[in-house]
Amino acid sequence: MLTIQSRLLSALPGLLFGALLLFAWALPDSSKPSVAGLVISIGCVLSAGVWLWPLKTSPALMKRPELVFVAAAFFIFALIIGMKPLLHLAVGHSYPSLALFDPSAALVQYLLLAGVAFCFTGAFRMSMTDERGKALLDGVIYAGGIWAVVSILMQIADPNGIYGIQKMAAGRLTGAFSSANSAATLFGSVSVLALGRLIDRFQSTRSRSTLSRIDPAYFACWLATLGALLMTSSRGGMLSTVIASVLIFLVLTFRKMSPVKSGLTLVAAVCVLAVMFAAPLQAVVGRFEATETDAATRNVIFSAHQDIASSQSLFGSGLGSFQQVNSLILSPENYPELSTIGALHNVYLQWYLETGLLGLISLIALNVSIVVLIWLGFRRRQSVGPRLPTVLAAHSVFLLHGFTDYAFQEPALTIFVATILGNALALATNERGRG
Repeated sequence: MLTIQSRLLSALPGLLFGALLLFAWALPDSSKPSVAGLVISIGCVLSAGVWLWPLKTSPALMKRPELVFVAAAFFIFALIIGMKPLLHLAVGHSYPSLALFDPSAALVQYLLLAGVAFCFTGAFRMSMTDERGKALLDGVIYAGGIWAVVSILMQIADPNGIYGIQKMAAGRLTGAFSSANSAATLFGSVSVLALGRLIDRFQSTRSRSTLSRIDPAYFACWLATLGALLMTSSRGGMLSTVIASVLIFLVLTFRKMSPVKSGLTLVAAVCVLAVMFAAPLQAVVGRFEATETDAATRNVIFSAHQDIASSQSLFGSGLGSFQQVNSLILSPENYPELSTIGALHNVYLQWYLETGLLGLISLIALNVSIVVLIWLGFRRRQSVGPRLPTVLAAHSVFLLHGFTDYAFQEPALTIFVATILGNALALATNERGRG
């Protein structure tokens, strides 16, 4: 009985956060404020419960001095993006840079950001021992694999709809998201997580036969998420995933395999996967023929918004102001390109537009403070080390695809990123035998 109870407790972190993510991914219209608010609220309740629960930590929070850098970066970030509403309260719309500021739209975005921060801290708290941290990351990977299988079945059952409702990206896998590219970012990122764990498990069981060293659960999640990724026919998602996959393979096999063996393994893997996924690969390759046309469309979008972003370069036009700005700059010349978009298709340019140069720099600084500590943890902690660059590689899928798409604008996906980064930061700063 104690054994069953201990197993359930050890699996609880993965079950809780995996269930939260599955729920978020399965909801249609997850980018709508009402739906996003529901997901964020559940995440906040879960995170609050985790902090109130007297969990064992190793070491305690106050014995992790390196977290001061993340706390300082977050404080500066919050201070900068909070300038706009404070200024609006003081002077209203009379100040020129506040002309496009929409308090109601901004409030929704601030609440969503607060919810994402709660999910990050909740995942961090739950992962403050290695056992719970490992279980949480595995739970996220398994949840991603399950959702990939469900999404594939949904696509087979109804290629042109989501839960029976016509979707924009007809014929392409989207899961429950409004965009196939958002689905591609998620499945590409989870496939990198599964690949990293697959490589790590393979290398840590050298005494076994080759086939028995392949973890069936990670392998199944990897293949399922790769299949779902290819069925999205997303060029940017595919390229970002390939880059991240090659990087994690090289990082985890460095000094353990010769360059020749690494190269041959990569080539063999690519050939096998190309044969296995030949049909969806043809669709992806076919979409590359339209790259020039799509690039021209995005150039019109970026140029139009770049002009107005440059006019308010310090603090931007305000969080949540994209739609108002987009409506303002519509003209007969750019109407075909701008009239149908719900986001800028470049998260960095949109963040610059809404929060200005200071907001963009503070966001980058916050990410860098987290990434650096995770990387240092990888160099310092051998017991959980391989998990840490794996999370960074998965995060890089979002960072790379963010140049041509807007997955970070989907709250369900932002929660996913916050969860794996919070998990990795805790694992990077954990230490056995203390606290």
